Amino acid sequence: MRDLASGLVLALCMAGVSHAGMVSLEGTANGSSRISEFNLTGAFAQIDFGDGSPGDADGAYLIGSEAGPLGTNLDIFPNETSFGVGSLSFDDSGISGSGTETVAATAIDLSALWAPGSSSTDISAVALSDFFFSAPAFFTFGPLDASDTVTFVDGAIDSVNLEIDASFSLFLSSTAGPTVFNGTFSIVGDQFSLLIDETLSDVQTDFGVFPESRLRIDISGTVSAIPAPGTGLLGLALCGGALRRRR
Repeated sequence: MRDLASGLVLALCMAGVSHAGMVSLEGTANGSSRISEFNLTGAFAQIDFGDGSPGDADGAYLIGSEAGPLGTNLDIFPNETSFGVGSLSFDDSGISGSGTETVAATAIDLSALWAPGSSSTDISAVALSDFFFSAPAFFTFGPLDASDTVTFVDGAIDSVNLEIDASFSLFLSSTAGPTVFNGTFSIVGDQFSLLIDETLSDVQTDFGVFPESRLRIDISGTVSAIPAPGTGLLGLALCGGALRRRR
């Protein structure tokens, strides 16, 4: 009976049921990570400026004097330093489990970092909109390319290396288009970063034209890639165990 069961497991492994690997990206942000706007609001939000309780006031504070909170308390970072970030997919069909091997990342989902209308993601879309006078505010992220990779050492994930475009759009005017600030989201080894620092001129708003607006988003920290159950990577590990037991 044991040989029959082992044979069935071996047959399933040889069939290659799944070659789609996926990892959950679980991070810890630096407490000094902040979002600042220097002209329209003159204010910022910083993760460790709250007391860590639900609904704490990590924004908004006056840039320079760091006095505040200014007006309504804003919990822009509801999860504090615990960042879910998202998930990353890749094709693990070429992973042998021996030595150092690198494969291309095929898809990334950053909905744990930010999602439209959410107040519970790492960056609260609701609170961030309130920070900008209730203007609709959106993050968008660009696609992966061939340089975005996942590296394994002896079958275990060692590091993720990627950099994609990131932008932040503000709809400050009901007649003009959005104000868009551009930057990058990256993971290098075990470090993640969302960095946008751009100054735009002649910013159209419903309460006038501002000569300029500088937005700086500097959120960084460490990240771990945790294999998701049911992926091809997990199947490879199980098959390897079955083969060793058979021998």
